[in-house]
Amino acid sequence: MGIGFRASNFESLKTGGQSFGLAFRKREVNAKYHPGRRGAPYPHLIAQSTAFFSSLLAVMAVAVPLCKPRYRIFNRCLGEVLPELTPDALNSPQLHLFIDLNDGCNLKCAMCGVRANFKDQKVLPFELFKSRVAPVFARVADFQLGCACEPLMLPYLGEALGLMRTYMPPERRGQIITNGTLLKESTARRLLESGALGKVRISIDGGTAATFEEIRRGARFEKVMENVARLCRMRSDGGFDVKVEFNYTVMPANHAELPRLIL
Repeated sequence: MGIGFRASNFESLKTGGQSFGLAFRKREVNAKYHPGRRGAPYPHLIAQSTAFFSSLLAVMAVAVPLCKPRYRIFNRCLGEVLPELTPDALNSPQLHLFIDLNDGCNLKCAMCGVRANFKDQKVLPFELFKSRVAPVFARVADFQLGCACEPLMLPYLGEALGLMRTYMPPERRGQIITNGTLLKESTARRLLESGALGKVRISIDGGTAATFEEIRRGARFEKVMENVARLCRMRSDGGFDVKVEFNYTVMPANHAELPRLIL
């Protein structure tokens, strides 16, 4: 189960509006808990996947007062599966959190609906994150910072990672997904030293500069690769246990170049 938080309208978040979203990640639940099974209904998935539910309820205690509408499907699923859940399920904190704290990006990627937005990007106020969202991290198994937007544009990124680390159990960490264009040395150090991240994923949608820059409009291939190489050097020099991976959106324009990044 994944919970998705979006900061696309923080005024709605403060007033109980509809923009504070909670979303089922059906495909990910299928893949994680039921390999080879497709299209299984939510009640079956939830009843069988017993490793998440107490955390889900804990988040609901935070989310429901903020977001009153849009819960018909969720409430129906709750009613169907609660009788089938065991005590072990209710005591097992396995919440997978997918979160954006800003709604901006600095690129205009060909396949993405999010467009470059520096001046007008909305950012969840830090005090609201600190008081209403950060405590949820006490019950997460892992998290992903950066879903549809560019997390390195977040003004309080370092402080957010610090709070995530403070609340999370010491053995648990999350990941961040970035386009890599803003991954300067000081930012890379902040990510590595935060202790909150076990993985940094960089979106690279081409094995050559021409393809990459045609798809990821506004980015320079060589600059991003330099940023990635520096991150890897800093990780090795500092002995940080953080994986660095590529995120690659395969499409007709770039599928032939995928081997350049994996061989």
